Amino acid sequence: MIRYLIIGVLSILLFFPAYWLLSKFLGDDWGAGAAMVMMYIGFPALMLKLWKSYPPMYAVPVEPGDPDMQRAIDRARREIGRFERGIRDAKKEAYVKYPVSVEDGGVEHVWGLAHSIEKGGVVVTLVNEPVGELVDAGQSSPRGRIPLTEIEDWMLVDTDGKCEGGYSHLALVQIYRRIHGKIPKSYLRDLEAFVDIHPSEYL
Repeated sequence: MIRYLIIGVLSILLFFPAYWLLSKFLGDDWGAGAAMVMMYIGFPALMLKLWKSYPPMYAVPVEPGDPDMQRAIDRARREIGRFERGIRDAKKEAYVKYPVSVEDGGVEHVWGLAHSIEKGGVVVTLVNEPVGELVDAGQSSPRGRIPLTEIEDWMLVDTDGKCEGGYSHLALVQIYRRIHGKIPKSYLRDLEAFVDIHPSEYL
């Protein structure tokens, strides 16, 4: 909204130098007309092209079975042994991503802080609440157990912020680029913390 307001104000201000310049070549009447066309159409179109607004990464839609996301899930599951060793070593903060069912019949994907592995599952505390209401209220309790087979991604984060795993973040970047054509550099810089994701995979 602020972007459009600024563009509108600048377009009005640019009318005057445009009129001054164009009137020298086209005369006052034609110069005024051309300057008004620039004010209403030309300047806004140019500024909108130069000043693009990109939606936040968390807003990127992911369709069920998306190939980039599925590759990330498969990769995380192949390397789940690293996560198991890491959580047992207890030297890094551990997180897991898993699906939850919501009351509208859909499925959302959330992150939880992982505490331990017990009876073939990861004991977690939900970190980010789903948009919809959970079907199983127990999944939002302080400690829930998620079967290892349902884990879609995992992260082991050290005190410097360096992260093992986190492959779904790469998938989101790939999906974002596919939808919007490009991706802001600030979003790409966030991937530098992921030690298992090579720059050649997203640059």
